[in-house]
Amino acid sequence: MKIQEKRVLCFIKVVPSMVTILFYISIISFLFYNQKELLTLYFNKLSLIFLIITALIFFSSHFISKILENYFINYKKELKKELEKNRKKDSLLFQQSKMATIGELLSNISHQWRQPLSIITTAATAIQLQKELKETNEKQELKNLEGIVTSAKYLSQTIEDFRNFYNPNVPKKEFFISHALESSLKIIKTQLYKYNITIEKEIEDFPLYGVESEFTQVLLNLLNNAKEEFKKNPTAKNILKLRSYKDKKNYFIIISDNAGGIKTENISKIFDPYFTTKHHSQGTGIGLYMSQKIISEHFKGNISAKNSENLDYKGAVFTIKIPLE
Repeated sequence: MKIQEKRVLCFIKVVPSMVTILFYISIISFLFYNQKELLTLYFNKLSLIFLIITALIFFSSHFISKILENYFINYKKELKKELEKNRKKDSLLFQQSKMATIGELLSNISHQWRQPLSIITTAATAIQLQKELKETNEKQELKNLEGIVTSAKYLSQTIEDFRNFYNPNVPKKEFFISHALESSLKIIKTQLYKYNITIEKEIEDFPLYGVESEFTQVLLNLLNNAKEEFKKNPTAKNILKLRSYKDKKNYFIIISDNAGGIKTENISKIFDPYFTTKHHSQGTGIGLYMSQKIISEHFKGNISAKNSENLDYKGAVFTIKIPLE
């Protein structure tokens, strides 16, 4: 039990004695200073009356304090149950968000693997054909083998990136924002290229403390949201800007786009659980909610969203603010 709770219970328990003593002292003082003759004349009778009244006050106060004590204990138990339910709910939402992000990752991996698999298949077929025709071209064969090795290394690295993101047992440690951003971009880059999205970076590097894969998940959610907006509202030049900097009190990571911005009626709801502007078959509506939970609970910061507009573009701006340790 916490010190504060012990103090509350202790106070409730001593209330009857305190009330009784204060009442007794008040009456005796009043009679002693104002009614000395009355006190002297009826001392025995008054003493008996005072004792009876004091006993009644004591037992009444004790009864009330017992009710308050039981109420406090029951309230604490109910609160603990609610906190546990909320913890389980948040854990489930986190896993749902993770699985949704993993679904995006698998889609990205399938796109990333097409070209290297095509290179491997083409190079292996060329080597096989040369062997069957008994035509030897060592220079071309070496080039084909190098292509196979390079592509295989790329596939292996893609698996490693995915494994690092998915691993649920990664401990908290210091990591640099530049590495988290690059990891996020490597995972989603094929989708960004698919929709002709140009990345502009203005990165001031700094360390954060926490689970890097969780922070990467937040970045992926924000990058993926921007990609989805460009998918719906393509522009002449799709630009996604990534910026990070720090001041005397906070770190800032800003992700902005020129995809048209967030509808005014939606901007106050985008961090609510299960809110989505996509069809229910395409989105769960928990990505931004869990991103906010991760940043607020695991990094003690927050995410804000707003629209930005000038002569050249209109778009959404998401700002992650994390206090300096």
